Amino acid sequence: MGLIILIMILEPILILISKTYEQEKQKRIINKIIIIKIIILLIFSTMDLIIFYITFELILIPIFFIITYYGSKYNYLLPRLEASYRFIIYTIIGSI
Repeated sequence: MGLIILIMILEPILILISKTYEQEKQKRIINKIIIIKIIILLIFSTMDLIIFYITFELILIPIFFIITYYGSKYNYLLPRLEASYRFIIYTIIGSI
């Protein structure tokens, strides 16, 4: 229950922080924040292990897009798309 309350407190703070982006990026990131919040609420409120695993893996989709679009502007270390693919692959392998 504490984690659900924490997510409900953090969402308005994240939306306020996203106001620093320009209008188009702001709409996209707010949509992704809301999707992530809904999935996290599903993760913390489920009682079944299989549904927990499915929702845990489902949260990787918006995180993939966030890393791809809003990743580091410095591409000399690791391009954003490659970084997001690596994140997805390592997370799925680790959770299996």
